[in-house]
Amino acid sequence: MKQILMDWGNSRLKWRCGNDLRVVPNHEDWPESWSSILSGSHVILASVRSDEQNRKLLERLEQAGVNRVTQAKSERQWHQLINGYRDVSQMGVDRWLAMIAAWSRQQKPWMVVDAGTAVTLDWIDGRGRHLGGHIVPGLYAQVATLGQSTARARASLASSPPQEHPARPGASTEEAILNGAVSMLTTYVAAQWHSFRERFPEAGCLLGGGDASLLRSAVADAVLEPQLVLSGLAARYPEPENCEEPSC
Repeated sequence: MKQILMDWGNSRLKWRCGNDLRVVPNHEDWPESWSSILSGSHVILASVRSDEQNRKLLERLEQAGVNRVTQAKSERQWHQLINGYRDVSQMGVDRWLAMIAAWSRQQKPWMVVDAGTAVTLDWIDGRGRHLGGHIVPGLYAQVATLGQSTARARASLASSPPQEHPARPGASTEEAILNGAVSMLTTYVAAQWHSFRERFPEAGCLLGGGDASLLRSAVADAVLEPQLVLSGLAARYPEPENCEEPSC
């Protein structure tokens, strides 16, 4: 049975079949032609959306002829990786899968940063113990608090990428807000990385999410993985050896 990995985050729905990556705002926006790809497949779904939104997505998948859906959940343990939350059900599955993506690369201390609508940051020690983490507003969430629309902020970002000069004072209100927000986030991530490396000199940093490239300057030797959740899904739910080659 063909296996399709699906990540429904706060901003986009992404799914990967083999090496084919597709991205849409939500399930209502994919073209009908995609249903032929989904038909007869096994979908592995990671979603941070509400129960009602998930219900509508599951209905759409059923209409497309999906054979089976497995919904990923945060767990207490995966191999040597141990979730540090007292109640693992309170952890977003995206964070858990991001940590799996890191641990499956190499079993060593990791700082895992997922820069999306929110920026999540988690520490893992060399024995696989999750030491806890942070959740802070992402770039566009910060921009929105100052009255700038997300669409306008994205347009400004495209015309004047702040990653080239994140600390430079802006020459317009939009530049000032964007450069200030990126500077705050990069300073925060850099400070966390400094503290983590003091404890674990051999540590690595895995940086993912839609805004990962904006934070690259915070950790010069970070491993960049834009599709962090999908990578975690692939590690947690490997395709069976007898699984047919995807036709996407």
